[in-house]
Amino acid sequence: MIKRRLNSSNAALLFVVTLIWGGTQAQAHEGKDHAQDPEPNAWEEQERKLVEITADYQLAVAPLIQKACADCHSGDTQYPWYSMMPGISQWIRNDIEEARQHVEFSNGYPFQSHATPLEDLLAVEKVIKEGTMPPLRYRLMHSKARLNEQEKKRIIEWARRGQRMLMDAELARAAKQP
Repeated sequence: MIKRRLNSSNAALLFVVTLIWGGTQAQAHEGKDHAQDPEPNAWEEQERKLVEITADYQLAVAPLIQKACADCHSGDTQYPWYSMMPGISQWIRNDIEEARQHVEFSNGYPFQSHATPLEDLLAVEKVIKEGTMPPLRYRLMHSKARLNEQEKKRIIEWARRGQRMLMDAELARAAKQP
């Protein structure tokens, strides 16, 4: 094993490197320790809002989504007996594939989709209010997937609360930008 001593030239080099590195850090951050900022970062605030919306989703909405939407919008499809019939099986597979391309509920909220979390909440509210989801042809064959008025109201209230939270976070972030 080679032992090295800190001689005067090594000590001088170490001092210069430390001085330069410390100086660039201070310049890059203008001497401010960002870890001590009293205001949370706007992105962190939005992340906290998403966590809160997710917690509400898990408690109040996820069982309803599982009941009414999971057969088409998740990897947890429970195929009915008639799904093996020629023609019908292709129709069902196509519907499920298209549904999953729009939104996938398997991993909870925020959903896996081609939209933003806010856009997803707006879409959920819209399709529940309009009664377009689950589709009528699905509800006719799956009576357990029908949502009653109280369940629809719970989903809509959750979506609206989430929309307000995300819009507030977005406004706060926009206000902090120069």
